[in-house]
Amino acid sequence: MKKIFAVLIMLCAVHAPAFSAPADTAAAPTVQEKAVLSAAPVWPDKAAWVGQQATLVPAKLNVSASYLLIFQQPGQDMSGIDQLHLARKHLGKPFIIEGLYKLEKKKAVTRYFWRLAAKDGGVLWVRDYPDVALSALPFALEREIAAEKRAMAEIGALVGNTVWIDRNYIPKAELTAAVDHLAPLTVTAFKSTGPFSEAYTLDLKQADGTPVAWTVAPAGQRAAFSNEQFYGMIRSGFMRHDPQTLFPHWSPEDWRLISGQEIRVGWEREKVLMSWGEPRLAPALVAKGPEEDMYEARYGKYYLYFKNDKLMKIKTPDPAVTGKKADTKAAPAGKTSSREGNKDGPKIKMIELQEATKEGN
Repeated sequence: MKKIFAVLIMLCAVHAPAFSAPADTAAAPTVQEKAVLSAAPVWPDKAAWVGQQATLVPAKLNVSASYLLIFQQPGQDMSGIDQLHLARKHLGKPFIIEGLYKLEKKKAVTRYFWRLAAKDGGVLWVRDYPDVALSALPFALEREIAAEKRAMAEIGALVGNTVWIDRNYIPKAELTAAVDHLAPLTVTAFKSTGPFSEAYTLDLKQADGTPVAWTVAPAGQRAAFSNEQFYGMIRSGFMRHDPQTLFPHWSPEDWRLISGQEIRVGWEREKVLMSWGEPRLAPALVAKGPEEDMYEARYGKYYLYFKNDKLMKIKTPDPAVTGKKADTKAAPAGKTSSREGNKDGPKIKMIELQEATKEGN
């Protein structure tokens, strides 16, 4: 009996599974699981980054979830919330970019990470791809911050001056008060929390003293990203000189219509541009003649036709055909025409208009 019991013990020892390491002991990865981290050749357009100072900035973290590129270790699994908390712990903290590394894993895509080292010994890893621009990453280099400060100084120099608002670039929904197109405004303040701020506010005052504010922030209509977009909109959306001095021969009635962003058949192209701005797409040639050609420019639902830089027709799709709500802000002339929407698609019936307003477009 003792012999039988001993044999059973031996059999159990032979067939027993291998002892697994405790939970707090790191088991050696198998060949299939092993990932290799090594220095990677730096891409030519980013070679100058190595050795530079990089700072995590809030505006970049809030755009396209840039914080999802930040890790404590390359290749580790971290939730978006954890990465956001990790990033916000280091906002404004300077790091030195030490180099680019690649993480290779069998049967997996190779991933690339920048190693950012802080003076206190802390390290962050920021994932990158060859075709990603610096503006898409959550940190800013010193030259970026210097350029940002110059742009802020340029906008700050507007305080106390008069500007004329171009409503084609600054939508009504983003203003705290109703303002006519090309109305003069006095800049009273420019507010932000510094370079790459999460929010920018331009305070203005109308001729009658009514205050107006325009804010760009993640909670508003737009997120202030790298903030080139914000500065570009200020430069385009606020003229530095009275537009009426450019065309003093235009009638008061023309300027009244332009201030309401209306246009009329028979206007020259300059008036249309002053009222509605440039079309998003370049005007297309639709008819050729021996002496003059006709061009079509599209503004939202409106199709504008020009001959020799003179507006000849304004058309919009027929609501009865398209199923869209009828346009109540333009007066139809009763004429109709057809235009192919695309080569194989159905024709769109158009209503010709004698006037049009951009409001609600």
